Amino acid sequence: MKNMKRMILQLVGGTFLFFLYNRSHAANWQSEYWIAYRTDAQNGDGSLGNPYNGNGADNFDSNLSSIIANSVIHILPGSYQTRGSKWLSVATKGFAFHNGWKIQGSGVDNTIIQLIDANADTASNMVRACDGKVTKS
Repeated sequence: MKNMKRMILQLVGGTFLFFLYNRSHAANWQSEYWIAYRTDAQNGDGSLGNPYNGNGADNFDSNLSSIIANSVIHILPGSYQTRGSKWLSVATKGFAFHNGWKIQGSGVDNTIIQLIDANADTASNMVRACDGKVTKS
């Protein structure tokens, strides 16, 4: 009888840990998004298998703005255009930075982001929004 109780406790405890582990990893997975240069005119859902469409500044900026705070954003290989940040600006086009974003490209010369339609306001907002900490890896 003692062994049976011990087995039941181990089974219940193991099941609890299994669900707790999977729940925490599911929450982390939901905060990762991918953007690709797509030529199929589909917008995608932001997953690795169906990344957001980054083809053209309007798509890139709109999809980037739709990503929630505290997310990891993976920008797949390709050349992208953006109108930059609309943060503290009167600009109506571009994207809005969100707190806690971690943006990762696919390497130097693999992911290229070009600022278009730029003016002094747009360019300075990009640096301010990045807190001046633009790095490459």
